[in-house]
Amino acid sequence: MNVTCPHCSAPLNVPDQYAGQTGVCSMCSGKIDIPGTPVASGNGSVNKNEPTDPMAQYQRGCHYFRGEGVPKDAEQSVYWFRKSAEQGFALAQNKLAQRYARGEGVAKDLSETVRWFRMAAQQGYVSAQHDLGLCYAEAIGTTQNPVEAVKWYLLAAEQGLPSAQNKLGQCYARGFGVPENPIEAVRWFRRAAEENYALAQYAMGYSCDNGSGVIQNHEEAAKWYKKAARQGEVTSQYMLGQCYYGGVGVSQDMTEAIRWYCAAGEQGHLDAQLALGVCYFSGEGIDQDQTEAAKWYRKAAEQGDSGAQFMLGLCCAAGAGVIQDAQEAVNWFLKASETGNADAQYYLGSYYQQGIGVAEDINVARSWYQKAADQGHEEAKTALAEM
Repeated sequence: MNVTCPHCSAPLNVPDQYAGQTGVCSMCSGKIDIPGTPVASGNGSVNKNEPTDPMAQYQRGCHYFRGEGVPKDAEQSVYWFRKSAEQGFALAQNKLAQRYARGEGVAKDLSETVRWFRMAAQQGYVSAQHDLGLCYAEAIGTTQNPVEAVKWYLLAAEQGLPSAQNKLGQCYARGFGVPENPIEAVRWFRRAAEENYALAQYAMGYSCDNGSGVIQNHEEAAKWYKKAARQGEVTSQYMLGQCYYGGVGVSQDMTEAIRWYCAAGEQGHLDAQLALGVCYFSGEGIDQDQTEAAKWYRKAAEQGDSGAQFMLGLCCAAGAGVIQDAQEAVNWFLKASETGNADAQYYLGSYYQQGIGVAEDINVARSWYQKAADQGHEEAKTALAEM
């Protein structure tokens, strides 16, 4: 049946089975009295199909959310979560907060997200405590409040939630909401890392690498990086590649370095992509492969790295791993030059001076030479002197 919300005038299509019930508008979350005659049960009594127990209501919300035994219906899941949540059921309050955060089955409303997370968190629901801390830390639906963030992270951390323990460690490492304390940071990082939480394992690796809150120990750092890298933690994969590349904390092994650089690079880690470009271009520790070099330089260049943009320009200029294309080389030199890369500025000046891939223009050439020379580029200084 078609129903119009009396609060926001939204047109709604409501299944006939909900006739005579009270529903929730999917647009404004206002309550709606659905017209019609309630469906009668076999013995003639009214059957509104509405359990009153909050656990049963929560479970029904989960069934609609997942499409288990009923058609998947985000709005109906919110309807049942709300009924359960309004009776104080913490799991439903947490689910309702998530629906408001994502705008699933209800209009997105981050202030409502915070309100429902708080209700669940105050009952000790650990996931809600963590998420409420995150809201205060990142100003999600509320004003940023580092002290409140730490308060809720701590409550969740003390219940053993690794993600909250890691967040609390970050707070102590940064002095966010608490006085900076690297030793306390490591204490919380370690607790989460020992529960196999990858981000905390990376944090332990970083702390051991730099002697922050713990005695510097590169072997220990590599151990933690490896644990996290094997779980797919991208920064740890890159850092483990660095360990193998330099033989820091592990025996030097370029095959392993390339393996971990690739793992991180495929996930979009810019520094890993750049490292792969360098290794394949120079043939350092691996067979030289200009096509692979250009591929990885391009990935990093497209993320805005000026060094990769310059190197990709060189590849295009020389036809190294790509089709030779002077205009494409100029395009990449220009991108790198605009972010201050002196080598690219020099090359761009040279191309304008000679009319390679671009119309010859001495004044533009002089301008780019000057920018590079101002950064101390010796070849650019020489080019200016000879003009």
